This record gives sequence, structure tokens and C-alpha cells, in this order.
Amino acid sequence: MPPYDQSLVLVGRPWSTVINDPQPQITASEVEKGYINASYVRRPEYGSGGEALVSSFSTRPAYIATQGPLRSTVTDFLTMVCQQRCPLIIMLCQCIEDGKIKCTQYWPDGMTSTFESAKCTVEVRKESEENLGSVIRRELKIHPSSEASPWTVTQFHFTDWVDNSVPNVESFYNLVVMQNDFLATHPMGVECGPTIVHCSAGVGRTGTFMAARFLLDRLRTNPQNVDIVGTVLAMRKWRANLVQVWSQLQFLYNFIDFCLGKEKLGVKQIAPGPKALPAAPSAEYQNIGEQSEMNAMEPARPPVPPKRNP
Repeated sequence: MPPYDQSLVLVGRPWSTVINDPQPQITASEVEKGYINASYVRRPEYGSGGEALVSSFSTRPAYIATQGPLRSTVTDFLTMVCQQRCPLIIMLCQCIEDGKIKCTQYWPDGMTSTFESAKCTVEVRKESEENLGSVIRRELKIHPSSEASPWTVTQFHFTDWVDNSVPNVESFYNLVVMQNDFLATHPMGVECGPTIVHCSAGVGRTGTFMAARFLLDRLRTNPQNVDIVGTVLAMRKWRANLVQVWSQLQFLYNFIDFCLGKEKLGVKQIAPGPKALPAAPSAEYQNIGEQSEMNAMEPARPPVPPKRNP
């Protein structure tokens, strides 16, 4: 194993490089220079018995999971959006929740905003904004001074999910369908990178959304074999603690039940979610708890991840 997590997204390593070299050897100097609290997350594979398996590095990343940008990291975040050619951002938190800062607002209230750091200046122009109920859709044109040209990204800001809770299942389903419809016209390739998903810490609500998306795709193709816990464990290979609290795991069971009825797939309801730790082939789920997501603090810079033993 190389000394650093090879699923890291690095500022300065654009999507064109990633798509041509899905299994890089990330060096310490690259991490020190370009680290941002973001990870590529790949879609799980499924075995002959329906069990979820960790996909290989050669599998193209489906998502970038990331922490909501802080004042100290917002230019890195916006630069990442451009360099990774991300067509869509799914935002699952409010900027302020219960009096606590969860995320810096990285779009303007008016027409334009400018964000500055020692590295670069980023101009963000709001092209449009539409309130769709539980989702606010924004079109943002982002132009870092370090990049030759601007990049236009769509943001789906889901406003119906408070930290340490679960959303209304129908509103959440509508968000998932919106993303599915959007990606149908923006397929991933050389010109379009992965969808970015973020909340505050980029693990709880973020992981729940990605798991729901993977599970719904699986449900539509093989409704008899849906491995909820295994899907979450496979995702955690790429970013630790995805689906962070017990209620979020239970919500995934409720979401699949809702989808079975909504999409009329002709399958009986699945068993209720576990009341105790699931019998999974890993100790990974032992760290799930009832705590809320990590509050977004304001450090000078997110910490560089520690080296792993070779």
C-alpha cells in the first residue's frame, strides 16, 4: 500500500489526469501541496449472491465526497470544482444550523462574489436561481485566477435535512430522481467529471445520499438482492465513516421500502433495519454511534492525513 490514501482528490491534479490514470501513486509532496478534504468514491460491485463488494481502482469514480468549504478552504473547493470538471454539486446542509457554522456560502447573494486566498482569487457569478420546494437549483459560473477559463456548475441545494436527523423520504427521493435526470444529459466522461456531494463534515449526510443512489440503481436492476449494509461498508473503503449515525443507516432501509412502492417493482417490503450492530464481515461498523456530524470548525487548513504503514 502506498503511504497515502490513493482515493484523495488533490488540487492541481485535474480530471483529465484522473481519467487517464485511475490508480496513481500519490506522493507525499503532492499531498502536502494539493490536499483538500475530499475523496473519490467508487460504485460498489456486486457478487453472484448479491453481496456488495469493493470496486477496483480501475473503476471510474462516481462521486467526490467532501467537507463543506470553510473560509480558509473555499478557494480550494471552488478550484477543485473547476479542475475536476464537476457538472453538479449536491449540497445537503445549511450554511448555519442551530447557530453553528456548517459551511461557508460559496455563491453570491447578488450577481457575483469574489473569494481570495494566498493561492488564487476566484470569482463566482450566479447565472440563475430557482426555488423548487425542498431543493434550490442554482447555476454558478466559477473562474479561479489559476484556471484559463471559467466552469459552469449546477448546484442542487437540499434544504430539508438537519444534522443528526433524517429527511422526509419523499423529498429525498425527489432529489435522487433530480440527480438521475440531470446525469442523463451530463454523462461522465472526459468533459464531465463526477458529481460533488457535501454536507458539513462530508461523511454522514453525504454518505447517506451516495448509498441511497447506489442502492436505488441496484434495486432497479436486481430488486431481489439489495445489500444495504454491504453497500455502506464497500463505500467506506474510499472515505471513512460514510453514513455516520444510526438513524442514517435505518433511513436507508426506509428509503428502499419507499422506492419499492413508488416505483412498483413488484417486490415485497424488505426486513426492517437492524436494531443492533449488523452482522457484517467487518468491524468497520463498530464505530457508528448516535453523535451528530462533526461540526465544521475553522482551522487554518484541514490536516494532512497521516501516513499509513507500508
